[in-house]
Amino acid sequence: MRAFLPLAALILLVACAARPERPARPLTASPGEVVAAEVALGRLARAKGQFTALRETAAREAELFVPNRVQALAWLNDRPDPPKAERWQVGRVYLSCDGRTAATTGSTTLADGAPGMFTAIWAKDEGGRWVWLLAHGQRLGQPRPLPDPIESRIAACIGKPNAPLTAPMEDEDLKVGFSRDQSLRFASAVRPDRSRRIEVSIWTGDRFETVILDEVAGSAAGAGG
Repeated sequence: MRAFLPLAALILLVACAARPERPARPLTASPGEVVAAEVALGRLARAKGQFTALRETAAREAELFVPNRVQALAWLNDRPDPPKAERWQVGRVYLSCDGRTAATTGSTTLADGAPGMFTAIWAKDEGGRWVWLLAHGQRLGQPRPLPDPIESRIAACIGKPNAPLTAPMEDEDLKVGFSRDQSLRFASAVRPDRSRRIEVSIWTGDRFETVILDEVAGSAAGAGG
């Protein structure tokens, strides 16, 4: 099992990290800020090109799935923008207790008009800017239903979240990451057949609850891989 590199000390990716005392409420952001970051990314993609927008808003260690896992900035480097950018709409936002790490998921409209879905992990960098750490998507046969209005949820700020160790299956490329306060957990696994699994969990006060679970078949194609 591999771990993400640290993002300016915001993300702790060791499963055995110490369990810190936690604040009584989110400190640095609201779910609306994360939605605004997604909206701004979409506008930038339409104005300057999809790959340019992804490059300009990515963390140094950001990853994409194409369909194998790749370092986003290396893969995007000098890659020409698609003629038409995809469009995406956030449906749900999940925020860590400390307000510094978030997960978003929603629907996409691919360049050819086909429906799809996406999930992304965001974090605040040292300058307070939201940057994305991980993004993936999938082409769908039917549009993914979205709640109206956007649903949001913040991890509980009580208790001391554990950091359970997750072992990869044979030949599986698995990475597990946590918010700095360990209240939001995200795992991504790519299998030899290029299928993948993205799972996001938040702390409820006494356990982690899975809030996003995406399974992409090895033959699937779409946004982000």
